[in-house]
Amino acid sequence: MSRIRHSIISALICLVVSGVSLGYAQDQELPRPLPETGSAAPAQGGRFITIDFDNVDIHLFIKYISELTGKNFVVDKVVQGNVTIISPTKISVDDAYRVFESVLEVHGFTTVEAGSVIKILPSARARSQNVEMLQAGAPSSPDDRVVTQLVQLKHSSPEEIQKVLTPLVSQTSVMISHAPSGMLIITETLSNIQKLLRIIETLDVESREDEVAVISLQNASSTSLAKILATIYQGTAAAAGR
Repeated sequence: MSRIRHSIISALICLVVSGVSLGYAQDQELPRPLPETGSAAPAQGGRFITIDFDNVDIHLFIKYISELTGKNFVVDKVVQGNVTIISPTKISVDDAYRVFESVLEVHGFTTVEAGSVIKILPSARARSQNVEMLQAGAPSSPDDRVVTQLVQLKHSSPEEIQKVLTPLVSQTSVMISHAPSGMLIITETLSNIQKLLRIIETLDVESREDEVAVISLQNASSTSLAKILATIYQGTAAAAGR
């Protein structure tokens, strides 16, 4: 009987010990690991991917984009931080690179092409680098790389246009007006430059200035006609002011 009792006690001790171990393991469950390369699921033909990053080191994100696009990056030592990207739907590789540029812009960094490599550095310093230069009408797609745009104005003063655009550009952008050539030089992200160009196109129109003309009348009285024109002008001005 004592042998049976000893066996039962031993079995209970084993159950208690195993129960404590299981409970401890559940309480100390490790967080879900995030792969270094992100969760990229190529679709048919590898044209579309799903990007999902949760508070990942920005260097891992850069490495992922490098492997995805085949681009070579040189990363400045001050580029630090974590990124979170939520992409519920699949996107193309080209769109993924635009997302990459936007993420860098949000964190105060940008890309500058330098031959076969792409530099990643603070946006403020990128303005002084050898950035891409675009002439008016150059075909391009909107993205967040830094470029220098030359804008030739036809009717407006560069200084006046600069005053209008200054509140609309980022703090790290550079905008120079050159009065002798009637040109505006803007260094800014390409996506914002394209917005500025649409504004410039609206503003850079021929001004409507008052003109003085002498008209000889043959049949009508100048006094009577002047009264009629004054009445018409006052009515038009009143309608425009409503």
